[in-house]
Amino acid sequence: MADPLTDALLQGLPEQILLIICVVALVLGLVLAFLGKKIWKILMSMIGGFIGATLGFIVGLMLAGEIGGLLVAIIGGMIGGKLFAMIVEFALSALAGIVAFGLVGLATGNIILAAIAGIVVLILCIIFIKKVIGIVMAVVGSLIAGVALMGLGFGIELAAIAALIIMITGIIVQTFIIKDKREAARQCPSCGGRMTMDQNGLWYCANCGMGGLPPPP
Repeated sequence: MADPLTDALLQGLPEQILLIICVVALVLGLVLAFLGKKIWKILMSMIGGFIGATLGFIVGLMLAGEIGGLLVAIIGGMIGGKLFAMIVEFALSALAGIVAFGLVGLATGNIILAAIAGIVVLILCIIFIKKVIGIVMAVVGSLIAGVALMGLGFGIELAAIAALIIMITGIIVQTFIIKDKREAARQCPSCGGRMTMDQNGLWYCANCGMGGLPPPP
């Protein structure tokens, strides 16, 4: 059986639509957890579209039935995708803040404490987003995957364990394996070491000693 909390949140949705939503959320969560650092801007636009479409479908379903829900979902998906693409860094920070709010709220039952945690996470992510993007994406992706697994019928304990494994693995992959464009540009073409700029503005590799390298793009 699915977790009661998930049942309460998704109550009233047709079973087929619920299955599609959960499968899409699971795929998005896994992609965010393992590849988010590399393609996070595109993915945030996709997530915005997914969130907009989901909210649009729920609103349309309540107001005009399934046909109305599908029409409003299309409009909501377009608006959500465009909006997240325009404010991509803030959107990711806001998503992390919302996740923190939900987790603290569920753990403590104190909405004030949850709000404080959400605001703190939001501010920290806005300030340090470029430095911790891989970690943030792994955490957010694992949580989305965990919720999707609960929606697919996994118990909350099993979904939590799976989300934890995904999060740890994703952090390792995105921190030590996947390098962003700036990091890759600063690698020495000879040995792969990190290039450094000297006092004369020339780049050299402290690892192999190669000097006179062109500046990274």
